[in-house]
Amino acid sequence: MSVGICTVAYGTTYHDFLPRWAAAVAALERRPDLITIVHDGVSRDIRQQVHDLLTVLWVEDRGTTHELQPQVHVNAAIAVTQTDWIVKLDADDVILPHALNGVTDCTADVLNFGYRIGEADHVSQRVTAEQVLRKTNNALSSASPFRRWLWDRNKFRDLLFDDWAFWIEAARVGATFNATGRVDYIYSVHDQQLTRRHDQRAARALIDQL
Repeated sequence: MSVGICTVAYGTTYHDFLPRWAAAVAALERRPDLITIVHDGVSRDIRQQVHDLLTVLWVEDRGTTHELQPQVHVNAAIAVTQTDWIVKLDADDVILPHALNGVTDCTADVLNFGYRIGEADHVSQRVTAEQVLRKTNNALSSASPFRRWLWDRNKFRDLLFDDWAFWIEAARVGATFNATGRVDYIYSVHDQQLTRRHDQRAARALIDQL
């Protein structure tokens, strides 16, 4: 079973996160089989810092735009990441060395990752498809690995809570879910995050419609 990690870096804030992101990916105990970065023109210096750590498939995508999330072109990243498992790891997040251990042995379709935000650890919990469909909060973290066939059936939507929508649609098509039962990455908080710049109530209304 192959595992691919992909991310999107649009705008200088997200470009600047890439060396830290790459250092964390390079420290993984179970190395990914393919690493993809979709971007809008990362500088030569930052590319070199990443290349010093990783072999990366760079995809420059300036022409495609998203109405709500111009820096999140995740479908372009996944399209060229031809692996059995996909890990959509945001450029501002830091994956922990053990995170991919056990992914390829997982018999479920989604493996829920736990995360740390600030000083708080959110240990991942196992959920059912019914719980994913009925919970009033997002039951899975955005970086959770999933089997590629789920993306083949349903692409990421142009929504603020695009990962939440993806998990709902995965549950609808019969995905099964498991969890690592631990913390697997560090979720970064900063002023340029989409949730700080867009109307979360309107975005939540779209999720409720789903």
